[in-house]
Order: sequence, then structure tokens, then C-alpha cells
Amino acid sequence: MISAMKPTLKILILDNTREPGSFGSPDLLHWAVRSAPVGSEVMMRRAPDQDLDFSIKPDALILSGSVTSCLPPYESWVSEYDRYVTEQIQKKTPILGICFGHQTLARCLFKREGLTPALAKAKDAEHGWEKVRVVGKSTLFEGLEEGFFTSHSHYEEITEVPPGSRRVGS
Repeated sequence: MISAMKPTLKILILDNTREPGSFGSPDLLHWAVRSAPVGSEVMMRRAPDQDLDFSIKPDALILSGSVTSCLPPYESWVSEYDRYVTEQIQKKTPILGICFGHQTLARCLFKREGLTPALAKAKDAEHGWEKVRVVGKSTLFEGLEEGFFTSHSHYEEITEVPPGSRRVGS
């Protein structure tokens, strides 16, 4: 009997880290390789080094965090990065945004609709452990409890849910 197998995926990680010790986002890469279906291809490109390859057609995209600000004025590499992310949004590529990557998704979704991104410097910097509450159905949270703890470190935040999005966690 043949069991149902998960299809292999081409997963692209856009590494936005700026600190040389974090280049390649080793923990993120390790997690993606370990979590992807057997036989999947996991690639990494460095957006701050303008290492994007628009010919790569990923099945899934992961956007890493960064010390780079999500607010203007943008660093020189951000416009090409945003163009690539917007292209993947339009193709309906599943995208996981972490920290700066999450803020990138919001920025691109707002701009795609001709709106000013609802992003701001946080009133208070957030560091430490925070309880995430699941507030909507999403495959993202399958297998997790309705509330779980995660570490975080943020100086900037999304202040409104972007167009075409819905809040599934808080």
C-alpha cells in the first residue's frame, strides 16, 4: 500500500539579516530543511546583498527578520526586494514573514492597493516572551494550542490589517 506523500516543494528563504554572524539565518534554514517534505529544495538568497534571482519560481517563500527599518527612508536594496515580494503575492505564493518579513508583507499589500502602509515605530520596544492567541482559523496554527508563547523583539509594528488580509493571531 502506498501512503499519501506530501509533494516536494521549492522553498526560497530571503535572508534579510544585516549582522555578519547571522548571515544565512542558520536557525531558519535548519528549521525549513527539517520541516519541508522529503525531497524538497530549500534555497536561500541575501536580499541586502541584492542577491535576488527573479527567475526562481518558489512554491513557498520565507522572509526573515532584519535590523533594517520597515519605515522610510528605505535602504537601497528594499525597492527590489519589495518588487520581488509583490510579484510573489500576485502569484499567490504562500509566504511566511518573520519580523521585518511580516512588516514587508504588510508594506507590499498596502502599496499594491495604492495605500500608505500602516506601519509605525512601536510606542514601547518589545523584548522577551509573549503569549500568542489564535483568534481565527488558519492552517498556520494547525496542531498548536489556542495560546502559545514565543520570543519576540520589535521596535516597529503594523498598525492596521493590510487589505486582503485577516487577523488570525494576536
